[in-house]
Amino acid sequence: MARAALGWSQAEFGRFLGMSQRAIHRIEQGHSEPRRTTLLAIESLLRKAGFKIEDRTDGGFAMIVPGTMLGEPVHPVDVAAPSLADFWLAGDEETEETEPARH
Repeated sequence: MARAALGWSQAEFGRFLGMSQRAIHRIEQGHSEPRRTTLLAIESLLRKAGFKIEDRTDGGFAMIVPGTMLGEPVHPVDVAAPSLADFWLAGDEETEETEPARH
């Protein structure tokens, strides 16, 4: 929903994150569990784009969309997230699901 509020296609969102459109599609459809590093990069990108993200006491989070985003699509100049490699944490062994090989 955040991507849609920004008016970005999956391909645009992926470019900002250094990911393919297909990877974004798989995450959005729930077919792939993103790595922690990917989630941190997405969070960073959304914050740079103007979203406010607040942790909730129940373990969830709330995303606040500024009213200015509810009109025209946003085309930011400088929202590129840091490389996913910048978010790598020692001992982070989480992996993304991969699609089974097709024969």
